Amino acid sequence: MKKVLRFRLIFCLIVVAIIAYKQVYRLINIPITWDEGITYVFYVNSFFHSGDFLGGIRTCLNGEIYCAANNHLLNTFLIGITELITNTRYNIAVIRFPIFVFWVLYTYACSRQFLKKNISYVAFVMLLCCSYINEFFALARGYGYAVALVCISLFAYKEWLNDTKDRNIILCFYALLFAELANTAALLITAAVAIVFLIKIVSEKKFLIYLKSLWLPVSVWIALQLLVVKYHFLITKYDLSIANDRAGGVKTLIVNLISLPLTQRMVPKPLQLFLVTLVLLNAYVIIKKMKVINDYPFTMMIFSYVFICFAMVEILKHFSDQSGYPAGRVLILVYPLCIMALDELLRNPLVLLKESTFPRTVPATSVAVALIGLVFFSATTNYKQTTDWPEAATCKKAAYKVYKSHGKKGMGYLQDISYNTDAFIYWQQKILYEDGYDIFNTDGK
Repeated sequence: MKKVLRFRLIFCLIVVAIIAYKQVYRLINIPITWDEGITYVFYVNSFFHSGDFLGGIRTCLNGEIYCAANNHLLNTFLIGITELITNTRYNIAVIRFPIFVFWVLYTYACSRQFLKKNISYVAFVMLLCCSYINEFFALARGYGYAVALVCISLFAYKEWLNDTKDRNIILCFYALLFAELANTAALLITAAVAIVFLIKIVSEKKFLIYLKSLWLPVSVWIALQLLVVKYHFLITKYDLSIANDRAGGVKTLIVNLISLPLTQRMVPKPLQLFLVTLVLLNAYVIIKKMKVINDYPFTMMIFSYVFICFAMVEILKHFSDQSGYPAGRVLILVYPLCIMALDELLRNPLVLLKESTFPRTVPATSVAVALIGLVFFSATTNYKQTTDWPEAATCKKAAYKVYKSHGKKGMGYLQDISYNTDAFIYWQQKILYEDGYDIFNTDGK
């Protein structure tokens, strides 16, 4: 056992060291992207540097600030607090420091579960080595925070299944609450987790027991949850916080979920065949043992998530233009749940293999697959730019070219680089704050 734990520890340290180096490189070398810039200029400045903190919050909640859904509340507050502590402004290291802290928490949570043998080699590598997620752990946006908190919540739920301690289920749902503050798209995940949790305690006739023993944290959680729901509708009054796919359907949603760790939004035929075989193998075990609620909680949460998305689309499409399936970057919030579900589905086939005549091949195969995943991740990841904002470096360069030309090149030059002037708002404000020069005006005033 000591040898197994020692090997896991060495494997864990190697993976974490590789990813940590890459994350720090990204944090330092990728210029502020325009969504980060909008968040900083319109929200951090309004809350913490306007001289009217409460007025800034009131304006935000009323949806009066441009691009309201771009405000991921937890991100905004943590940036502002970090700036107040360090007494700095427009510093990329300070702006991105809070998200780096959450990457450390995420990595610690995954490593802890891995060393406790609660997740497999494959799940550990897939949780830490997803290119799209790692991008958001290097950007001052709400997505990385939400991913970390969702993952911590799922681990707490897993711990609760093992020991039924109240503190774990409380941590599970309060972590989800903070995930919603990081990005309100996490509301859908909270609903999926709540459905599975309620099915479990009702089927086991423990609903009233939990309600009685946890009435205070439950009451506080419900009150705060209602405020978050209200906040979600306020910030989506003029702008969407969930990227909607109106043309797609359930099939597209499932394909997007499966293809999250891949470089393209498509599922290769061999992977499709593997997943179908995996589901069929587990269907046999389910029929034989009938322990779905305890053995497959995360798989059930995935099904619940897809069902909730379908139900919302069918309901909202009759009276709202905001109906549509979650798409794009908001789906990375569901990624930890997908990996936990995959780990569940892999567990029973691995047990059958261990009981076969080739038990020693299972650990070796798991490590080999994990290493292949690590190599694939390292080979296909671009650490010099981001997927959603490939022009970030170009925008910084263009803004400073206009600044150095001292008015000889104005807005027209910036528009030649990108028609999205949002990309330059941060750089305009940074130059204006540091040097008193406005690159958006040809006279610089």
